[in-house]
Amino acid sequence: MPHTAYIRKKRNPKRTLITLSVVVVAVIAAAITHFVVNVNPIIETVIGEEAKHSTTIIINESVKAAIGAEVDYDDIIEISRDGENNIKSLSVNTILINSIALDTTLIAQSRLKSVGEIPVNVPIGTLSGITFLGGTGPSVNIRCLPIGSVVISYKSVFQAAGINNTLHTITMIADVSVNVIVPGLTKTVSLRTEIPLVNTIIVGAVPDTYLQSNLLDEMLNLIP
Repeated sequence: MPHTAYIRKKRNPKRTLITLSVVVVAVIAAAITHFVVNVNPIIETVIGEEAKHSTTIIINESVKAAIGAEVDYDDIIEISRDGENNIKSLSVNTILINSIALDTTLIAQSRLKSVGEIPVNVPIGTLSGITFLGGTGPSVNIRCLPIGSVVISYKSVFQAAGINNTLHTITMIADVSVNVIVPGLTKTVSLRTEIPLVNTIIVGAVPDTYLQSNLLDEMLNLIP
């Protein structure tokens, strides 16, 4: 009875190595694609919100530090009246208003520089990009470094407050641009914080030149 010969084909080590390399590269490429498509936007959103929250606190604290003692409306706006007690004009204490703006800017920028890295904890389930896993699992600690600039301006608003009475509010506006830097990612976050500075009820008719124009805003925003 003839013997059947079995010939075992030898494996080609070089071909096996190439196949394994292709598989590894494909897995790495898939992981990178998932990270870029799903994880990066999540990280951008999370660190963006955290940067906004931290920066808003810094701006509010900087305004308080710049003002120091409470500032009254009369410290900023001087109302000039005629002999019949009618309002002739409103003038701005530009030295004080510029001083507050400059101090706020310097303090805020200094605090942004000194705040250092902000730790942001993101659950693994959230990073997965899968909706029903959001907020689940252990957290991954991401550290971001905020570097920002601050621009201060003012807004003047007049509102009717009864017969011949006008509520006048002066608001400080802080426009902040923060570059949030994390390994492999840089995101620019822009935010605007409005802080009511002073307000008062003005008794008597306010001249239309102030009510219906941005004249007082221009007077307030004489910051060098």
